Amino acid sequence: MKEDLRRELLKVTKYLRLIIPTVFLCVVLLPSTVHAEVRGISGQLQTTLVDGVQAKNTEHQKKAIQRFRRAMHEGGYKMLPFSEELFSSVQHESNSNSLQQAMEEWNPEWSPDRFSGIDKMILAGNLKEAIGFFLRGVRVITKDPMNVVRLFQSVFENLYFIGMVFFALFGIIAMIKYGRNFHHDITRYLETRISSNFLRVIAISLLYLLPVMFTVPVKYLMMYWVLLLSPYLSKKERIGLVTAAGLTFVFLLGFAYMARVGNQVSSPEFLYYRSLQMPFSQMEGFNPESQLELFSKATNRMRRGEYSDAISFYKEIDSSSYLYPFALNNIGVAYFHLSEFELARDFFREAEQNGNGLDGAGYNLSVVMLSTYNLAESDNELKSAYEKDPDQVISALMDQVKRPAPLLEVPGVPFLYGRLFGMKFRSGVSSGEISGKKEMVFVVIMLIFFLLLSFIFRDRDLSESCSRCGKPFRFLESHNDSMCKQCVTVFVKKDNLDSGKRMAKVDSIRKYNRIRKAVQGAIGFLIPGTYGIFVKGAVFRGVFTYFLFFGCVLLVFGEVRMFGSWFMALPFLLIIVLLIIVNLFGILPDLGEE
Repeated sequence: MKEDLRRELLKVTKYLRLIIPTVFLCVVLLPSTVHAEVRGISGQLQTTLVDGVQAKNTEHQKKAIQRFRRAMHEGGYKMLPFSEELFSSVQHESNSNSLQQAMEEWNPEWSPDRFSGIDKMILAGNLKEAIGFFLRGVRVITKDPMNVVRLFQSVFENLYFIGMVFFALFGIIAMIKYGRNFHHDITRYLETRISSNFLRVIAISLLYLLPVMFTVPVKYLMMYWVLLLSPYLSKKERIGLVTAAGLTFVFLLGFAYMARVGNQVSSPEFLYYRSLQMPFSQMEGFNPESQLELFSKATNRMRRGEYSDAISFYKEIDSSSYLYPFALNNIGVAYFHLSEFELARDFFREAEQNGNGLDGAGYNLSVVMLSTYNLAESDNELKSAYEKDPDQVISALMDQVKRPAPLLEVPGVPFLYGRLFGMKFRSGVSSGEISGKKEMVFVVIMLIFFLLLSFIFRDRDLSESCSRCGKPFRFLESHNDSMCKQCVTVFVKKDNLDSGKRMAKVDSIRKYNRIRKAVQGAIGFLIPGTYGIFVKGAVFRGVFTYFLFFGCVLLVFGEVRMFGSWFMALPFLLIIVLLIIVNLFGILPDLGEE
């Protein structure tokens, strides 16, 4: 009966192994796209922004705002508490409540912290409408290449993190499994060289904690244990470790490549050119190519700290261009960072006089006055800037508590672009860069040492774990490849031992096996994939299960945190449940065996 049940469980497990990869491939291309952090703007959203900025009258502006709200909903973007300043770069005739009225007409229940509309549709029973809403959102997001780049960068980064955690878990499990063997060997080795038991304990403790003594972070201690115990690992466990290390390195290379592509796509020059091109390319009688290119190059130099070059590019912009007031403001920013405060003040004042709707120059003037200790004038300019644009002034003051600095200005809709792209002055751009170069070097060095140790200890004379009782032994001493000397006496040389001692030994072995199976089952259940690697020897299936399970877990947490919708994370939740079931079917049949 037990054998029939086990056979049926194995059949079910075999079918589930075929289902899981199929389900994963079907769903990973659809809902995972919304996991990307939205740092770009889709073409549909850009078009609505352009229409809103260039609206001729109230009716056109109202329609543009409705299309903008629809694009925000369909794209899955986080809602922002918009204000009248959103379209302040163009003068139009409208009453003060036109924007709020349009927003309420589009979505009467709108609020910045409202619950996801998709989950509401599902709770109301409108499943078909929710699926259509979700698919439209995915389609809108994937129209922008930057979103796709950020998606793959985030996925590779998470998989790289999971791979690094795998090394740490491998070290902990290897220490549980082979720590007795290592301790047995190192103790016997030190007994012949150190007579004091106290000194032997200190020496062994230092050996276990060796990396920490050389200022290596504690998180790498478990990886060091993998090196320490590598001679004891079985052939299949080594294959699993090398497979996981290879996958981690591939994920690291993928993350590095996507970070490089992301930096190119979101580089200052490309970003400013992209944000400026659409709003002004549609204006009659205006050729933006050369002017926008100059402005883009100058702003790029500013962000890199090349202020003199930036000033020369800004000064080439034609005074009749719409970009001219912004260039004057940014020249003042450059002179401020060159400590030419008088020149900075003059350019800020000229920018304020020439720029219609250029509100940042007033704040910049207050910063310059503060730097030259003209506190009264600084206070007046700050109050004036606050009356024109309170949101921008408050945001700037919160970001620059320690040392206020003037702000760069770009045309278009600086409020929205500033929120989505982070267009504030910084000395350098660090988004997407890999900060873990030490981790890369450590992984490579660890692999090299692992391979060297495996080669050196091919013909090792180290202790083995007894297949019966689990105690470490040297097989040359017991004349048996799998059992220690005591178990050989009990189970092989039965005539030389009375039945009482033999039964006592058998009982102790059964107790040890029950505890060992319980520990193996608990670890295998909590960390899917490890049971296949360390117990069954199914290394490739175990490594794949580990990466797939924890990859889906990270995707679920990321999507729920970002969008507040469990529906978007539902496919990955189903994969997690299937993996847990398959993992249990692989563990439970073995627990009942004696």
